[in-house]
Amino acid sequence: MQRLRDLTEAELLARVLPVYGGLPADPRAVPVGPGDDAAVLAAPSGSVVATTDGMVAVRDWRDEWSTGYDVGVKLAAQNLADVAAMGARPTGLLVSLVADPATPV
Repeated sequence: MQRLRDLTEAELLARVLPVYGGLPADPRAVPVGPGDDAAVLAAPSGSVVATTDGMVAVRDWRDEWSTGYDVGVKLAAQNLADVAAMGARPTGLLVSLVADPATPV
């Protein structure tokens, strides 16, 4: 059985994107597609860079060493760096949360 750890990011994207219909038929809608931790999307005002890098407890931080604030700062810096790497200027943050429902608030 193949596992996620057996695939590169590009190999995983090659399997996932067709499930969602791939990229739009008009290449102007997504000038730079997924695969580099961010994508450039067409917008009425020009273009937008979107990224939602996540982190995983124990692999990316340990609760014994980090507060929620520490983790948030690291995650924001990681995502803002992805936006800067695309040559864009950050104007906001996308937030996604994936957590065990038993996680204390």
